[in-house]
Amino acid sequence: MTSNMETPDHQLEEQSNLNVETANNNKSKIQSYVKRRLPILTWLPGYHVSWLFQDVLAGITVGLTAVPQGIAYGVVAGLKPSYGLYSSFMSSFIYIFFGSCKNITIGPTAIMSLMVEPLVSKYGPEMAVLICFLKGCIIGLFGIFHLGFLLDFISLPVITGFTTAASINIATSQLKSLLGISGKSEDLVGSMDEGLPHISFPPFSMNDSKNQSITYGFTDMIQNMGITLFTIPVISTIEHMAIAKAFASGKSLDATQEMLALGICNVFGSFVSSMPVTGSFTRTAVNHSSGVRTPLGGIFTGGLVLLAAGFLTQTFQFIPKATLAGLIISAMYYMLDFQIFKLFWTAKKIDFFIMLMTLVTCIFAGLEKGIVFGIIMNLIILLSFTVKPSIKISIEKINEKTVVYVTPEETVTYPAAEKLRANIMKLSEDSTGNVILDCKNLKRIDVTVVKNMNLLANDLKLRNLQFIFINSKNNVTHVFNTIAPEIKSSFNQQINF
Repeated sequence: MTSNMETPDHQLEEQSNLNVETANNNKSKIQSYVKRRLPILTWLPGYHVSWLFQDVLAGITVGLTAVPQGIAYGVVAGLKPSYGLYSSFMSSFIYIFFGSCKNITIGPTAIMSLMVEPLVSKYGPEMAVLICFLKGCIIGLFGIFHLGFLLDFISLPVITGFTTAASINIATSQLKSLLGISGKSEDLVGSMDEGLPHISFPPFSMNDSKNQSITYGFTDMIQNMGITLFTIPVISTIEHMAIAKAFASGKSLDATQEMLALGICNVFGSFVSSMPVTGSFTRTAVNHSSGVRTPLGGIFTGGLVLLAAGFLTQTFQFIPKATLAGLIISAMYYMLDFQIFKLFWTAKKIDFFIMLMTLVTCIFAGLEKGIVFGIIMNLIILLSFTVKPSIKISIEKINEKTVVYVTPEETVTYPAAEKLRANIMKLSEDSTGNVILDCKNLKRIDVTVVKNMNLLANDLKLRNLQFIFINSKNNVTHVFNTIAPEIKSSFNQQINF
C-alpha cells in the first residue's frame, strides 16, 4: 500500500529532474550560440593585461597605415578623401564584437574603391554609401542562410585574373597623378570635409549630381547600380574569406560568423558615410606582424583614424596626389602574384587559359563583366568534364571467355548517361561476349543513369548477352534495385579472373 502511494511522487520527482535537465541543456545551447555569434564573450573574460601593450602597438601601427590608405582609396573611388577615413574607423570598432579572427582588419580596399568608382562618377557619393548598406545586408543574409558554399564555384584562376586586372586598372589610373600630367585634377588632394561624419541613415533617395532637378528614388538607385549590386558583395566576401583563411593561424574558421561580421561592419559603416569595406590584406599583414593578441587592437586603430579625421583634415589637403599615387601603385604591385601564373602554366594550362581570359575581359570590358565571363567559362569547362567522364572500356578474356569490361574512373551523372550507353553498345556490337560494369569508382548514381543502364541490359538480353555489375556499393545497388528491380540478379556476381 505504501509503495503504491509513493510511486506518483517518485514519478513527479523524475519528471521534475528531467525538466530541469532539459532546461539546463537549452540554456547551455543558447549560451553557446550567443558566444558563437558574439566572439568577444569568449576571449574578453580571459584577457590578460600583459596582452594590452601588444594590442595597443599593433592597433596604432595599423592605424598609421589605415590613414594614408584610406585617403588614397577615397580618391580612387572618386570620393572626397574624407570618405576613405570614414570607412576606416567604424568597421574597426564593430569587428571587435563580431570578428572571429584576431588578425583581420576591415576597411576600404583598392578593389572595392575601383568597383564603386563608376557609380560615384556618374551619380554621386550617395551611391557609394547606399551600396555599402545594401552590400552589408546581402552578405549578412549569405551568412544567416549559410550560402557561403556558392562562393566555391568561383575558382582560383578566375579570382587571380580578376585581382590582377583590378591591380593593373588601379595602377594605370594613377599614372597621370604620379607623372604630374596637367588636366582637370589638381596637384594636391584638395579640400576635405572637416571634423567627424554625422551619424545618419544611408541615403534612400538622392538628387542627380549633375542635374539637381532630377531626383532618384530608392528603386531608381538600385536599378542604376545594376550588376554591381551583386558583384560587390560577392567579390568582397571572397576577398575577406581568403584573407581570413590565410591568417587563421591554423585554427578552424567560422565562415558564417565572418560573413555576418563583414555584413554588420558594412551596415553600421553606412551610417557614418562609409563606402563598401572588406578585409584588407595589407593592413591585416601589418596587424599580424605587429604581434596583435586579440581583436581589441581594432579600438586603437579606429581611435587613431578618428583623431586624424577630427583634427588633421586641414593638413591632409596639402598632400600631393603624386604621393598618394605612388602609395597606391606600390600597394598594387604586391597584389600581383607572378609565381601563381607560372604554377597555372606548369600544372594545368586550362587553368592558365581561364585566368588569362578573365584578366583580359576584366581589363577591356570591366571588372563585373569580366568576372561573370570567367565564372561562366569555368562552369562550362566543369560541365564538359561531367558530360565526358573518364571511362575505360576494353575487351578482355575471363575464364577463356571474351567480355566487354567497363570501368568508370569517376562518378557518372545524368549528362553522361546516354553517351555511356551508346559507347558500351557500340563496342559490344563487335563482340559476342557479356558486358561487365565495374562499379568500384561509383560513389553515387542518379535515376537517369540507371534508366539508361536498364535499357542497355534489355538490348543485350535480346542478343542473349548478360549485363553484369560488380563491386557495387550499397547506395548504388539500392538505386538500381528501386528503379530497375528486374536486373537485381545481375549484381555483384562472382567473377573469377
